[in-house]
Amino acid sequence: MAAAAVALLLGTPTIAEAQEGGADQAERSECDRFIEAYLRSSARKVHRALGRGDYNLSPVDLDDVFQISAKATEGSQSLEFETFREHDGRVVGVADRSREWVKTYIIAHAQFGPIVISQTWQPRHLRDAGQACEPIYSNVEWPPLPGSTVDIEPFDFWGVRVVWRVPWPESAKSTEQSAEEVLKQLLQENQDGDGESAQ
Repeated sequence: MAAAAVALLLGTPTIAEAQEGGADQAERSECDRFIEAYLRSSARKVHRALGRGDYNLSPVDLDDVFQISAKATEGSQSLEFETFREHDGRVVGVADRSREWVKTYIIAHAQFGPIVISQTWQPRHLRDAGQACEPIYSNVEWPPLPGSTVDIEPFDFWGVRVVWRVPWPESAKSTEQSAEEVLKQLLQENQDGDGESAQ
């Protein structure tokens, strides 16, 4: 009860926010469900911040569930991701369905192309062992730019801090790459075999 009250005060999502999503929610851990709730809340905060500029957001072209075969993954197996849409799909949260990959993503599509923000969590085995279920790093992954780290505390202002790191529309370099193509590139360039050293 106290934790829920603190979460409400800090603007972080509660576990109850994740109850509606996915047929397999009952089989997932409390932390797995919290990750979805946190992603949805993060996507709303990004939309609120980007929506005030001239980014001209359009729906992100990603399937509800999709696979990416990243050469960096162990055994070159595909990763299966699920998409959590907010604001008519103009901003989405993306997470590995197994929650093994330590990075989750918030993706928007501006007039110059995809914007990808990552949140890095504790590795799965540490979360299952009782480590805190919360993101420990956040970065603007795309467009590529120096100084991309986004402070994740306090969470209420996280979306505003994201916008401080995203290029202004008039100065951003346009790309024809889709959100899926950018995400695949990021996985191949920045992740190791189990995703556990990603920062």
